[in-house]
Amino acid sequence: MFLSFLAGILQNGGDYWNEDHTAFTFNTDAARTTLNQMMRMVDEGIVDPVLFNDSANWGGNAFFSNQAAITLIGPWAVHLRDDFPDFGELGYVALPSFGEEPVFAADAGWGLTVSKNSSASDVAWDFVQFAAANADNALMWNQTSHTIPALRSLVEDEATRSTLLADAPWLE
Repeated sequence: MFLSFLAGILQNGGDYWNEDHTAFTFNTDAARTTLNQMMRMVDEGIVDPVLFNDSANWGGNAFFSNQAAITLIGPWAVHLRDDFPDFGELGYVALPSFGEEPVFAADAGWGLTVSKNSSASDVAWDFVQFAAANADNALMWNQTSHTIPALRSLVEDEATRSTLLADAPWLE
């Protein structure tokens, strides 16, 4: 639900960052509007945060075991099909937007970070550049992990795109 909250703030014309982008701020009109919209969905029975939540009945398992008709989940969910081999076809749809613009927020993924307190931050940043900014290395990572590329060049190049989709057609 946190991602829905962040996306809702953006869709309601706000921002969840403070002015210098060093911290979140939720004491805004857009955040209050979004929270009220989310609370209304709970009050009207559209979502049930008690029945379906990350610790008691995660949406991915609920979806694949036919307890839920729809769930918020990332494209990596196709790997869950290995655990539920009798599950039929599935598809992805865009989330409805609170506002006119269908903007979204993403807080997860395969990411690399470097601590500002590290005594070897220069070496760590060299590795990040090697692993994530070099197109060949990033492609190898995406092929191995079956993840959506972060580098636009990997999906804009037709040959590279075909290579990715050959092993992971669900990325289409």
